[in-house]
Amino acid sequence: MDILALARYYLTAATCGLIVFSVTFQNSYNIFFALILFSYIFFISPKVRQNIHLSCFEISLIIILSLYIAAFILEVFLFGEKARLLDKPAKALLLIPLIPILNAVRLEYRYIVTAFTISSVALLLMAGYEIYILDYDRAGRDINPIQFSAIAISIASVALALAITTRNTKKAFLIPLVCLAAGGLWAGFLSQSKGSIIAIPIILFLIGCLYLSELKVSKIKAAVYVSLLITLSTTALYNSSIKERFQKSIENTLAFNEGSRTNTSSGIRLGQLKIALEAGQQSPLLGMGYSDFNSYKDQQVLAGRYGQELLKFDNSHNTYVNSFARRGLVGLLAVILFLGFPIYLGIQTWKKAPKEVAPYAVALSAFGCVFFIANITQEVIFLNTGIIMYTGLLVILTSMLAERIKACESDPSGAQLPSNQ
Repeated sequence: MDILALARYYLTAATCGLIVFSVTFQNSYNIFFALILFSYIFFISPKVRQNIHLSCFEISLIIILSLYIAAFILEVFLFGEKARLLDKPAKALLLIPLIPILNAVRLEYRYIVTAFTISSVALLLMAGYEIYILDYDRAGRDINPIQFSAIAISIASVALALAITTRNTKKAFLIPLVCLAAGGLWAGFLSQSKGSIIAIPIILFLIGCLYLSELKVSKIKAAVYVSLLITLSTTALYNSSIKERFQKSIENTLAFNEGSRTNTSSGIRLGQLKIALEAGQQSPLLGMGYSDFNSYKDQQVLAGRYGQELLKFDNSHNTYVNSFARRGLVGLLAVILFLGFPIYLGIQTWKKAPKEVAPYAVALSAFGCVFFIANITQEVIFLNTGIIMYTGLLVILTSMLAERIKACESDPSGAQLPSNQ
């Protein structure tokens, strides 16, 4: 077995482990993250290095990841913050070498598609166990319900988009495969996390358009099916227990604006948002750093403007506003690029690339939509599992998309596209 084949099998196994086990088994993400980092030893081989031919997508991703980390480094230097502030974002930096190594060593895609489906089912089983056996009020409580929801729904969206790549060889299994792949959507739903759940109609719209196009459904039927899909998903959300959480959030928001009920979940978030926006406006270009931002927040609370409950929080529960307060417009731009890149790249590629590439483009954009929305109500990517899963899957899906485009360019007919190899 040559070094390229060995590297391919090793990386495929490590990647499948990251996808399947990282959230289902608490803290196991550290093991598979370490296994992926260990794969960098293959750079020692000249054969691997000579096989690296980065696309513009992959180069852009390296630049965006570097800018994201640079914004944190700038915060440390400008405001004298402790270097430990870089602990979590630095995990994204550690995954940058994965981009060139995946470019040189293509993963076994049929196993990756299977891993996403298995992970989606495992997440549903985990959620069901917590809700119906342990009698938890929300799934993912041992990790973080919002983080669990974002990861479960994003994995399900990728599994659903990539399931269509099996239709040529396993057409009879497409419907049951889709049902299994959708498990993560229900797992995310059981977490009752509003910030992630509202992404479900959006990703179903994207995936619905993909399936209708790939299965060559007429435009009239497509419009009917997509409208029905959105209506059913929206109705399901409206008639479920999550409806009460949305209603309570609206009530608490109105109450907060009237000066009452500031200690509710919505009230705390709104208070944090207002403080963060005020802080960002004082230094809009570069922000005021982590320590000064929290000092400002404490001063506003002690002055009686907000409830004492805000003293125990050190972020605004919104990645974008928090970035603006701490790192100004520079940090806000960096995080928007970081979270918006997969959405933009996926949609742009879907519009222009051959149809064989479409499932990979939709998988990337749907995955990006989930995290982009989830970070409006929680700093998901600032948690250990969040930054590893987001960056890891971002690198893997971008690499798969770049490889599919490369395969189509080398074989314009698409006849030899190895979608399941």
